[in-house]
Amino acid sequence: MKNRILHISRIVAVSAILMFSTTLIKAQGGPLDGGGGDGDTTVPVPVKKIDLAVKNYNGQVSISWSTIGELQVSTFTIEKSNNATSFKTLSTVLAKNTATATYTFVDESSYATTYYRVKAIDKVGTITYSSVVVLNSVSSIKLNVFPNPAQRVLNVNLVNAKCETALLQVVNTLGKVVKQQNVPLVAGTNSLSLVIDNLAKGSYFVVIKGEALQQKQFIKN
Repeated sequence: MKNRILHISRIVAVSAILMFSTTLIKAQGGPLDGGGGDGDTTVPVPVKKIDLAVKNYNGQVSISWSTIGELQVSTFTIEKSNNATSFKTLSTVLAKNTATATYTFVDESSYATTYYRVKAIDKVGTITYSSVVVLNSVSSIKLNVFPNPAQRVLNVNLVNAKCETALLQVVNTLGKVVKQQNVPLVAGTNSLSLVIDNLAKGSYFVVIKGEALQQKQFIKN
């Protein structure tokens, strides 16, 4: 009888230890609840997917990227490099924070071989990068504007590859089109004049949209 009581006491003691250990593991966020000992430290990424594409248009590079699942993204930064290791910032744009979104930017100059990527940063500083895209043999700039700064009239010189009708736009730094018109272009050099005396002082972009996309910034005084 004495041995039986001792055996039962041992079973009760072991059960108590197991119950205590299980409780302790749960409290520490251990294997029973998928934790790693200090609780779940998984940090959500700012954006689920970034698809980046670059194209050479008559000496300038059109950079576009589309996103899926933006989550409290603060900004997107476009970066480029000539060695795929050291990247410099081209520009930063505000995020739209929608389920899907598309963004564009034009790089006016590039290297013989240029590497591009886009960096997403959320409101707490978490970073997500797109894949790196390489572009080879980009030619020189074919669009020029003068005088710059300009006050009343802005002259536009454009070298185009073919005869076509293109859309000429003046866009402010917020992306709003403040002036636009269709312009006939010849293959070769084209000279255009824009009356800008009705524009407010500030920074603008001349954008030519034809078979090629070209963009040049100017200042209105």
